[in-house]
Amino acid sequence: RSVAAAPANEIGLPLLASLLMGKQQPDEALELVSAGIAAAPHSVGLRSVKAQILDSLGRRAEYEAELRALVELEPDVPAHVVALAGAL
Repeated sequence: RSVAAAPANEIGLPLLASLLMGKQQPDEALELVSAGIAAAPHSVGLRSVKAQILDSLGRRAEYEAELRALVELEPDVPAHVVALAGAL
């Protein structure tokens, strides 16, 4: 219910995604975070979580695309640039 009420909750969604990952439900975690990003496309926190999930699933092209989105949103954050460089 709370996810439906606040689909872009940058605190609750990552926590719930983490719980889903811990229960070996990465597809559900990815779906949840993707819905949050659809509601808040400029959310760096949700995009970071999505990138982590994609990386854990071995979905390299999507992982790189998410890292590129992070660099575009925050080009002055070295961690995003370093992560992207490491993924290439």
